[in-house]
Amino acid sequence: MIIVILLLLLGVGIFDGDDGDDGDDLILIIIIIIVLFVFFGCGL
Repeated sequence: MIIVILLLLLGVGIFDGDDGDDGDDLILIIIIIIVLFVFFGCGL
């Protein structure tokens, strides 16, 4: 799971580099957190 989280964080960094708007980054982070909670919920 740690590798997946690191890949997602790198993805956010890539999007941050392409777009200077911080609002989009916050939305991406929120979506990633929700997805992680869903995966952890299914795993449990």
